[in-house]
Amino acid sequence: MYSKTAEFYDAIHSFKDYHTEAFLVQKLIRQHGNGGKRLLEGACGTGGHLKYFTDFQAEAFDLDPSMVEMARKNAPQAKVFVGDLADFELDKQFDVILCLFSSIGYVQTLERLQATLNNFKRHLAPGGLILVEPWLTPQEFVVDPPAVHVREVMLRNIKVCRMHIPERRGNQSIIKFHYMIGTPQGIDFHQEEHVLGLFSPAEMQQAFTKAGLKAKFEPYSFMARGVWIAHHG
Repeated sequence: MYSKTAEFYDAIHSFKDYHTEAFLVQKLIRQHGNGGKRLLEGACGTGGHLKYFTDFQAEAFDLDPSMVEMARKNAPQAKVFVGDLADFELDKQFDVILCLFSSIGYVQTLERLQATLNNFKRHLAPGGLILVEPWLTPQEFVVDPPAVHVREVMLRNIKVCRMHIPERRGNQSIIKFHYMIGTPQGIDFHQEEHVLGLFSPAEMQQAFTKAGLKAKFEPYSFMARGVWIAHHG
């Protein structure tokens, strides 16, 4: 998905304060965790949060090999590999499992959401903690009236402009990114389509419960979209 744009990802998302968010995550871990140091981050992206978890025995994965490569550079202390939220399989358990930056939306469907939370439960150590930052709900994702979203960045001698107009298909948000990538050698065009599932709080709660997890939603304990805090049921 990010094979042509991974190198621009952090610059495009330079507005994101990973350092503060990682601090808040570690605060939640201290408040709700079991004191263990084995940490797994799913859908880690470029490792923006991961690089700050230096006090943990951290592992992470992402579905996109280009993002995994970036995460390995940004967080050399962690073991990072290619994996899918719904079916990754490791012969170990973790004290903390994270899914941040609304990446849970990329599972797209309720079936894959359930498979993901079932998988998290299998990999969670006794007394362990799961933190999931949700994507937008069906009520929050608004496409009418249409709005154009634009990000422009300069990276070395490369100018990047990314634009999109959010679309919706049932309970899925469709984000079609259009890139203009300018260098002294010329201007290239690239497109990406991102499909994220829109899950209601009730659907999230039900999926946690079906997975055998006890979960609560904290709207103010993390960033604007809140965070789900879960343990073994």
